[in-house]
Amino acid sequence: DHWTYPDGVEHSKKDPAEDWQTKSYLLVSLSANLIRKFAAGYEEDRFFKSRYTEVVPNANSVLTPSHYQRGKDGLLYFLDADWIPRLCVPQPMVPFILKAIHDNAYEMAHAGPR
Repeated sequence: DHWTYPDGVEHSKKDPAEDWQTKSYLLVSLSANLIRKFAAGYEEDRFFKSRYTEVVPNANSVLTPSHYQRGKDGLLYFLDADWIPRLCVPQPMVPFILKAIHDNAYEMAHAGPR
């Protein structure tokens, strides 16, 4: 199982339900159409193209396992130092994401266009 921790790295001793209550999470939902656009973007992106693969290296058999994992949803995630998956945004989707967040009054960047 590629989601297990490599040899020598211990996982959290907390119960997953307790862990869920003590950490902050941002929940995001993407439409099937947007997921398809992300998948096409990974294929076009020079950096992510080689990391967007069905085959996942075995963390116990390779010296440096990939920190990039393709999810069941078809999206690519980067596993950070705390093994938290972070969504990878392919280059063709960057303008769309920046515009969506920047120009939306209910999102994070600003109060929307003026």
